[in-house]
Amino acid sequence: MKYAACLLFSMSAFALVGCGEEGPVKLKTVPVKGTLFVDGAPTGDCTISFTPTGPADTDQKKPTKHTAGATVAKDGTFTLKTYEDGDGAVPGKYEVSIASDMSKMQMTPTKPTKTYTVEIASTSDGKPQDLKIELESTGAEGNLTGTSSEAMNKKGP
Repeated sequence: MKYAACLLFSMSAFALVGCGEEGPVKLKTVPVKGTLFVDGAPTGDCTISFTPTGPADTDQKKPTKHTAGATVAKDGTFTLKTYEDGDGAVPGKYEVSIASDMSKMQMTPTKPTKTYTVEIASTSDGKPQDLKIELESTGAEGNLTGTSSEAMNKKGP
């Protein structure tokens, strides 16, 4: 009798595990590839991040836009990722920033850059959007985050 009760309990617990909500809803992305330039020169050995600029939707049941990013090759080329490699970004406006590639043992400091905004549009043909990101440095000394200490002090409380 104990065996039957344990078996029944195990089966019902197992069934309940499968009854939860599915994982987070993924928004449709547009494939995006591009080349990064800083002060007119192709720039690489860093990471690039695309952060949505609009206010977040407060409805917890709706999916929200996510940051897209990539590791930039030495020649300045990159392919964006939001959910999985190469899927691109959700259409919308983004602020672009760069930072040192933290996956490397020898990190190269990046130059702090001025704010740069880009819009990624929907495409019907499925071809990747090809972006040319042209950032301008602020003239401040480079560091691993790509943010000047002046800018960091302004953002703090």
